[in-house]
Order: sequence, then structure tokens, then C-alpha cells
Amino acid sequence: MPRGGGGGGGRVGRLPTALAFRVLQLADPYASLGIAPAVLQKVSSLWSETLPFKFLTSAPKLNAVPPLAVDQAEVVLMGASNVGKSTLLNALLGTKLAYTSKTPGHTKMLNFFQGQRHLRVVDVPGYGFGSHQHQMTLLGDYFHNRQGHACACLLIDAKKGIKDLDLAAFSLLLEHFIPYRVLLTKADRLPVGPLRERILECEQTLTLSAQEFNPATSPVLVQPVSAKQRKGLDQVRASICEMSGLLPP
Repeated sequence: MPRGGGGGGGRVGRLPTALAFRVLQLADPYASLGIAPAVLQKVSSLWSETLPFKFLTSAPKLNAVPPLAVDQAEVVLMGASNVGKSTLLNALLGTKLAYTSKTPGHTKMLNFFQGQRHLRVVDVPGYGFGSHQHQMTLLGDYFHNRQGHACACLLIDAKKGIKDLDLAAFSLLLEHFIPYRVLLTKADRLPVGPLRERILECEQTLTLSAQEFNPATSPVLVQPVSAKQRKGLDQVRASICEMSGLLPP
């Protein structure tokens, strides 16, 4: 069953000492979540037990989604059109299951991929191309329907940074109490210095948004990932294993 939230620690962006400490933590941006090597090694073994993933079905509407077992978890990859959802999904699963396209709005339906250990990954239509309201409504209805089973990876383009629709999608996660991780995709397109700055910028913006929803919310931590250079993939897999309940607390 899914568990977890966005991060932990002091208030990023409000206490200068906390911000300075966070900068030190980002010496290696791809290790931004601070996951211990021993945990990553354990995750590697756990992840191999979820393989292989296979295409299960596509659902054009919520009433066509496949049923869930009581102990099953679904991990949703969500983000703007052309943020790299399908490319990242294929890199994480180690095989080309999701069709990739440079054309915005290619994914039209909820695409479900079934792995072992009761884990599913869901590729959802990207927002920002077509009817924004319809896309957000579909996501909101899905999260309401899957509460207690769904967790999410919110993908943000590292080069573009956070846009208004990203904040709207983030609000859906908060409103439905969905465990989440925030990923900066295509991180290889930024040099290390600007990448660190982008991570801090996104963390401060999302933390302020989360604390407006709940003042007691811990700071949001952001994980960069590059499917092209295969950097940050182990950290993303660890986040998925933790949120879905595969990794013991």
C-alpha cells in the first residue's frame, strides 16, 4: 500500500541555515534525496523482483480502469506534455513498453503496466495540450477512485521549471492526500550549477505551495533524473519502492 509524502526536514527558503545546508547536500544533484548506498543496493534487488512489467490495458475513461487487489499499488507518472514521461517509464522498467513521441499530446488514455509484487505503473495523458480542464478532471477523478492505492511521480522539465499547470497538478496530489515524489526530467540538459539552482527553486516554490495547504507540511524535496544518461534512475526506483510499500520503513 502506498505511503510517504514529499520530504522532511526544516523549512527550505525560510531559514537561511537550512537553505545553506541544503546547498551542501546538493554537491551531487542526483543524490538530492540523500538515499544511503545500502538502501539503493537493497532497492536494486527489490526492483528486480518486480520485473518484467507487461502492458496491461489502456483506459479512455475512469470507468474502464482495471480493478485493483487489496494489497496492490499503482504508481502514476504525471506531468506536462513532452516532459518525458514515456521515455522515463521505459528507462525505469528496462524495456520499451511505452510509445515515445516528440508530438505533444500523444498519450490519450490511461496506460497501465503490470509488474510483479502487486506493482503497477500508470502513464497518464500529459497536461498542457488540448483541454486542460478535462485533463485535470481526469486526474482528480482517478486519484479519488484510487485513494489508498495510488502514489505519484510529478514530472517537471528541468530546463523549463515549474509552470502554473504543474502547480495545479501538485494541488491535486495534496487535495487527495496522494504520496508523491517530484522529479526533474531531462536534467542532463542543464550544467551542474544551474541544475542545483533549479532544484532549490522548485523545492522552495513547491514547499510554499504545500505549506499553504497544510502549514505543518515538511519541505518538498526534488530528485533530478536523466533517462538519456541513466542518472538518478536508482533514486527514482527507491522512491517508488518506498511509496508503494515494497521497501520496509
